[in-house]
Amino acid sequence: MTLEALINERDVALASSDQILSTIERAKRLPTETEKSNLNTNRKKIETLTPQIEKLERASKDPSAMREKFRAMGLGAIGTQPDLVDARGRERMIPKRFSTAYRDAMRSYIKNGGKTAALYEGADAAGGYAVLQETDEYIAPIAPAASEIRSKCKVIETTKTILLPTTAPNGLPTTTQTAELAAFTQSLPSMGQTQLQAYLNTMLAPVSLELAEDAPGLEAWMRVIVEAALLEQEDALFIAGSGSGEIQGMLSNIGVGVTAEPDGNGNAVSFAGLSALMGAVKAKYLAGASWLMSQSTAITARAALAYSGASTEWTRDASGDRLFGFPVCYSASMQSATRGNTPVIFGNLAMGYIIGDRGGPAIRLKVLDQMFGVNGTLYWLLYRRTDARVWVQEALQPLQISAS
Repeated sequence: MTLEALINERDVALASSDQILSTIERAKRLPTETEKSNLNTNRKKIETLTPQIEKLERASKDPSAMREKFRAMGLGAIGTQPDLVDARGRERMIPKRFSTAYRDAMRSYIKNGGKTAALYEGADAAGGYAVLQETDEYIAPIAPAASEIRSKCKVIETTKTILLPTTAPNGLPTTTQTAELAAFTQSLPSMGQTQLQAYLNTMLAPVSLELAEDAPGLEAWMRVIVEAALLEQEDALFIAGSGSGEIQGMLSNIGVGVTAEPDGNGNAVSFAGLSALMGAVKAKYLAGASWLMSQSTAITARAALAYSGASTEWTRDASGDRLFGFPVCYSASMQSATRGNTPVIFGNLAMGYIIGDRGGPAIRLKVLDQMFGVNGTLYWLLYRRTDARVWVQEALQPLQISAS
């Protein structure tokens, strides 16, 4: 089964569970036996499909696999002359990047004012070519629920490597009340520092001279899709980055949190565990606190609440989902809700995690043409330089599912 088919199947299971739980939450009742059975079936399907999807996604992003895709598209290795002879030994008028179908579609595109026509190049057994489809509609860079970390964390613009003062791992320094005219009590706070650098995240894309000239919206479109790709890459690093030569992830670098057992209904995330996690965050961080989890974990959490008769604790309105009154943020890179994993983080993301974009968050573009232009190909280098670090450890607490 293909990656797309697996993702679609998992999405169907998620949507089915979401519909069942929404019905229970609106009715403010316990789930029926039929609903429990359907939720359990969907849960098992999601747990089975998720590792398969993750494995295929890792394989699809392997550099060797990407090189094979470029070779199949007739682009060859960077800096080499494209093959100008087809399979029958006939000389091509132009390199294999274009087809007659593209020429006709481009003419139609220009004739219609470049607003409604979709352009597609010819495809063969080796694959096809994706060409700009320009519309009047806004193209969202990524589904809002897939990566919301940037929207909640502290994001700053940097111009150089900076050192940020931080609290000690055990929290803020101690202050004391001093009576009038009394001597001040000395306090020796244990402070630390966090170094915020900038790591280069890039995409190098081959663009033909003809396409660069014929599609005036190409640059804006490329920035949009690269923003989507960077969000996916950064999201994984925000959660599990090593911090050595790359972004530091939250997991293993925030507070101790709580370790909880699954509930008695097959849900790895339990009502008791969620309640304990909320209590593990100090009151001073609760203003602005939020939950962070994947969409599949949210389904498990909602099921646990429904089984416990607490389905009203999960609400949904125009602003999004809320659990115990606190906003729920989503990250596709959070660990799945299984034993030994850490599927939920709760706390104040703005105080606990800081993101620094060198020169701002905009996607930068450099056109590399001197070396490759003789082959009729430009290479567009799109990039953003980013670093992120845990700032105040105790502001964020994880929920770990007991390993056994």
